[in-house]
Amino acid sequence: MEAETVRVPESAHPAVQAAGQLLVKALHLPAEAAVTYTGDAVPKKGQIVLAVMPLSGRQAEWAGSAAGSVKHDGYVIVFKNGGALICGRRPRSLLYAAGDVGLWKGKTAGTFVRDPSFAIRSVEYHGEMPMAEYVAATGLNVLIDRRARATVCLKDTLPEVFDKLSERDQQRLERAAQAHLEGPNETMQACHDADVEYTVFLYGNNFELWSGPLYEAAMKAYPSARGTPAAHSWEKATLCPSDPMTWKLIDAYLKEYMAQTKADGLYITFWDNYGLYCQCDRCRADGMNTFSHELAACVGQYAGTIGAMGKKLYVRTWSSGVPHWLRVEW
Repeated sequence: MEAETVRVPESAHPAVQAAGQLLVKALHLPAEAAVTYTGDAVPKKGQIVLAVMPLSGRQAEWAGSAAGSVKHDGYVIVFKNGGALICGRRPRSLLYAAGDVGLWKGKTAGTFVRDPSFAIRSVEYHGEMPMAEYVAATGLNVLIDRRARATVCLKDTLPEVFDKLSERDQQRLERAAQAHLEGPNETMQACHDADVEYTVFLYGNNFELWSGPLYEAAMKAYPSARGTPAAHSWEKATLCPSDPMTWKLIDAYLKEYMAQTKADGLYITFWDNYGLYCQCDRCRADGMNTFSHELAACVGQYAGTIGAMGKKLYVRTWSSGVPHWLRVEW
């Protein structure tokens, strides 16, 4: 169709507003071609009208049964009389439509439907482009922020560990933790404005790699939690999965990490830098010396901690003891 204007609801979600701007740019229209509307406006010739389901009034009549073809978080475009009505299942759906403009801009009649069936479409983000544009280009609905930073100090959650730190480390970690907690997370806000989930990433579960000073302090406070590594193994045993203090440490670390990053969810990956491959007598006796059993216990702990915070957990791992690619949402 030959578009002349792109019409966006006056009080639209930021993702819908961004979709309108992206469409104007992609269709090489002047900036003033982006206009707002109120009520249930339907397209006239040369107009593209954006709307979020459920539709009502004239828009519902214009779309007819086509709107029912979208079951997930996609969109349907109805072309009629030289105009087009783009109906998104939710605000981000209009960003997907803007990203797909090359697929449908030549149509003049009928319908065009894009409705991704994958419930989780996660993409890592390194600041490549503005968020709305990134969502439109990739079709993601879960963003993984690999740039997110947090500094856990355990001062309030495990003061007996914090007290074992040197005074210098206490001051350094506490200052950094407070700065992260008080500072705004602009990437998270950009995700919410684009109507996508914001998650952060935590690699492995080697507590010593997460924070060397905290690990040393924890081993002073809880010596029984120190693991026994296997001989000549790449995988470490910084913590013992058969010791209850191990899970207390991980629980406290996760809570502070999530509080500082302000994330909607957490992505964790287990395939190296693993820190629970313990071979002590306790682990051998209860079967916790095998990767698959340790992994199940670890994922269960993460799920309990993250779930109690009202957030989502995504797990990726690789092992002969579990399905070759495990990706699970809690």
